[in-house]
Amino acid sequence: MLHLIEGVALVWLLVLRYKLGREDNAPLRDAMSRLYRYAVDGVLPAPPRTTRRRWLMAEALFSLTRHLSLLSVDERRQLGHRCSLIYHLLKDAEHSDGVAQSEALQLLSVIPLDDKSVERLARTVPAEPMGQLYRMLILIVYSPDRVTEIIDSDGLHLSGYLVPRLVARLEECRVVLPVRSLLATGALLPSLVALRVVARYELGDYWEEVFEALQSPHREVRMAAIKTLAVLGVTIDRRVVEATAAMSVAERREVLRIFLREGYSAMALQPLSDAEASIGSPLAEYAVCRTLSRKRTLVKTL
Repeated sequence: MLHLIEGVALVWLLVLRYKLGREDNAPLRDAMSRLYRYAVDGVLPAPPRTTRRRWLMAEALFSLTRHLSLLSVDERRQLGHRCSLIYHLLKDAEHSDGVAQSEALQLLSVIPLDDKSVERLARTVPAEPMGQLYRMLILIVYSPDRVTEIIDSDGLHLSGYLVPRLVARLEECRVVLPVRSLLATGALLPSLVALRVVARYELGDYWEEVFEALQSPHREVRMAAIKTLAVLGVTIDRRVVEATAAMSVAERREVLRIFLREGYSAMALQPLSDAEASIGSPLAEYAVCRTLSRKRTLVKTL
């Protein structure tokens, strides 16, 4: 089994070498080879002597950790201290901004930090959304028991479109997200993260919490709750109808589109169509027309 794992890792290393096949990436390929030898044979690489080689070592460590998961937490921590990666990446994050700061935090996200390093990181507030995401990721991995508090307090300015990426990275780091605690805050980002987790893994045990999210004061949370219910395949009942009644025409049209994209039939959407008909809305026949149009398109395709 060990030989099989080493063989798969070697194939991935060859793929990464192929992608980085230009001559100017020779130092990066060399850093990857040394890290691979450390992971397989236990040969600890010598500390980089220049800033460029230190940065390339951090890039190689990030790539190998993301794609191969060869190095354990202790090995990555040892590399971070031996090669001074933690010190210099934190220094770059503190004294740079924009994309450079985000890149430093991204590379730092795969290296376990000690208490002093986390304290330094906590005082750094990135302006770029990606920098905020990786800073939050590092803090959560360091203190997974404070995940709800960190997302609620540090995610005030994090854009909603980054929520799927945050959830995916937390999954890679094997961080268990407390869905009920996140939804109980009622805040924007914790609710979006929790709903993303429920939809991603189709967790039917949280139906009631998702229904409660329909009453959120945040439009993004309400629409995310609709998408989650559609993914879970729930029956449209009074709670969904009442939640959509307070929405604008454009939002109600989007709700119908969401359910239709998840395969709901015109019959399944009848409660929403009846609610639209009761107020004389032009959306009353929207589900039927879209369903018939989809069937005609399918027939033409066949």
